[in-house]
Amino acid sequence: MHIFWTVLFGLIASLWVIQGTRAGFGMARLPWLSDAPPLSPGNAPSVSVIFAARDEVEKLPGAIETLLAQDYLRFEVVAVNDRSRDQTSEILHEFERAKPNLKVIDIAELPAGWLGKPHALVAGFEQSQGEWIVFTDADVHFAPDVLRRAVAQHLVEFLQRARVNQRDAAVLQPRRAVAGQDEALDVRR
Repeated sequence: MHIFWTVLFGLIASLWVIQGTRAGFGMARLPWLSDAPPLSPGNAPSVSVIFAARDEVEKLPGAIETLLAQDYLRFEVVAVNDRSRDQTSEILHEFERAKPNLKVIDIAELPAGWLGKPHALVAGFEQSQGEWIVFTDADVHFAPDVLRRAVAQHLVEFLQRARVNQRDAAVLQPRRAVAGQDEALDVRR
């Protein structure tokens, strides 16, 4: 019986190693946003960036500043306060008063059958106006050009795939910036 379990766990471990190797090679082939061609303002679709925040008082101010400092011309940020018990709502509304492209939605109660974050993101989506939608987290720090470069990169890829009718979504792999011994911040390139 010992040999059976050894072989079984060995096979399982081998599958994990193979899948990890495939994922590593796949991520290595992803294009870098820094290589994306510049996007002219006339060709830029409107973009809605949506995030849900719950009790994010410590990380939210720095992250939202980087998000609102994007050099992309046609974007809005839809921030959904998901039943926070700290000062998250006050921080969001303070930024909303200063930034016309920020819309804050407050959720007081969770409807039956919903989980918090999915409900908050759907509520944000329903209030968004953009032609393109970007979902992110409330604690993600953005480089100033990431939205412009992401849209430019996706447009290039979309036009290439349009000929063969493939998918029309993009996923960005963040670069990790270590903020402390036990924490890492996502920095989108």
